[in-house]
Amino acid sequence: MKAFSFLSALTLLLGFSVNSAFAQSGIWRGSLDIDLDGAVTNYKEGAGTGTDFNGAGLGSIDASSTFELEAPYLFSWKGGSCDVTDGRLYYRVYKSGGTQGVYQTVEFSFACNCGSGCWRNGVSGCGGTDQEWGNSSAVVDLKAAALTADGSPGTYILEVYWQTDVTGGGCTNTPNVSTNPITATFTVSAALPVSLRFFNAERSGDQVQLNWATALEFNHSAFYVERSADGSNWSRIQTVRTATVSLNGRAYSTADEQPLRGLNYYRLSQEDFDGKMQYFAAKMVNMGRSTSLSVAPNPVQGNEMNVYIGANTNGQSTLRLFDAYGRLLQQQSIDTEHAQTLRIPLENLPTGVLFLQIDQELPLRVMR
Repeated sequence: MKAFSFLSALTLLLGFSVNSAFAQSGIWRGSLDIDLDGAVTNYKEGAGTGTDFNGAGLGSIDASSTFELEAPYLFSWKGGSCDVTDGRLYYRVYKSGGTQGVYQTVEFSFACNCGSGCWRNGVSGCGGTDQEWGNSSAVVDLKAAALTADGSPGTYILEVYWQTDVTGGGCTNTPNVSTNPITATFTVSAALPVSLRFFNAERSGDQVQLNWATALEFNHSAFYVERSADGSNWSRIQTVRTATVSLNGRAYSTADEQPLRGLNYYRLSQEDFDGKMQYFAAKMVNMGRSTSLSVAPNPVQGNEMNVYIGANTNGQSTLRLFDAYGRLLQQQSIDTEHAQTLRIPLENLPTGVLFLQIDQELPLRVMR
């Protein structure tokens, strides 16, 4: 329950102070979905309907299972001079009695102010200046995480916690949801055929370098390198053949010589000789802007924005302008075969922070 009334919603990504006797914020619900062989269960910590994550039994998996953590999110509340600026989920998987390892992170982005069409609009109790933060495209391969942790039969622990960042004079982050880690368990019923030690994807100039290593391989035919632009829809870009058995494991290295513009997601899939498939945790690589984009002057003066756009071999691009809440203000198709300068009129548009984006690349922050 939120303890007091809230102020109006503040801007996305740019917090500013409002004088008030209250200066608190927090998380009143953290949630995630667990997909076990196509059956999805919503688990939560805090208010609202759903199955409590802490102490839950998530099920049992083997080599043929699909076992994923999907679409984590949180609802935040704020008051006084506090503004929530971002959020995230921390998670790790380890075998019971084994080494716990380090937390991995799923970063969240702003989804909406409650009451304005939230992604999770079925969750009751969201109103006032509450906000939703999440990552609707996030997919964590928990079976791969179990393989990385050990891979042998037994009980495994999935440990998570949610976190927000806040700004504001004298602001305190006072979540209703505990920020201490909470845990659920699952079992591995039979030894998994490939034990993955690590999988890394890193930018190297205009390419992406992909490296992984196994600790044990049995009945193993091939690795497939898969790539996605959104973390949900995957295409196979490379095949790496292997030997049938390796008791000591192997190291592998390859490269994506033509990555996508902007964000690239990579994952490994592995096929046994009997045709069974397993999938390993995805990695994200940001290739940055392949089309140069700048605004001068910035902050903008007057009611016109001068936008420089560099040439791009793709030829056609979409230029979008958003306000600080992520709402689309303008959109136009442009020919990027040649460099150009556009003059965008700003009459009747809000002042403050704007975001300019070309295609799906990282947005450029503009002050007006």
